[in-house]
Amino acid sequence: MQKLGRTGEAEEALKTACRLSPQTTAFVHALAILYAQEEKWGLAKKCAEGLIRMEPGNRQWGALLELFERESGGS
Repeated sequence: MQKLGRTGEAEEALKTACRLSPQTTAFVHALAILYAQEEKWGLAKKCAEGLIRMEPGNRQWGALLELFERESGGS
């Protein structure tokens, strides 16, 4: 849906997937990337923080959060 310019629908589908399967990191990660592509840094960072809570030992999630913080100017 996102590639078709239907990002609102993609966001809603991913949010629903996250609600239905709250421990599936792939859905949260996809939502984080969607938010980052739309430069919604606060939402992207919340998703990355959620990923870190889900898998605290996964360095990829910390790196993702750092990237979002850099891109957002640290805000």
